[in-house]
Formats: sequence, C-alpha cells, structure tokens
Amino acid sequence: QMHDTYTFINSIPGDKAYHSYEKGKWTIKQIIGHLIETERVFSYRALAFSRRDPNP
Repeated sequence: QMHDTYTFINSIPGDKAYHSYEKGKWTIKQIIGHLIETERVFSYRALAFSRRDPNP
C-alpha cells in the first residue's frame, strides 16, 4: 500500500498539486499534508497504547 501511495503522489504533476475544485477549498497538496499529519498522530497513539502510556 505504501508503494502504491508513493507512486500515486509522485504521478501528480507539480502544477496540479495546487489545484482545488473550488476557491477556498483545500488543494491536493494540502489534502496530502493533512493525510500525512493524521497518520503521524494515529501512529503515535498506537505506540503510546502499546506501551500503556497513561499520558499520551
């Protein structure tokens, strides 16, 4: 899955990365950044849970 995601993201032309479907909506680049940040948060939470960290 990671390879497919990497391939997909790299297939987006640079000029399209700043495209949004409507003025004021997120661009493709912003959406990808949001997905990356969300993945980091959930990965950290999973790590904290696995270590039984009472203060994640």
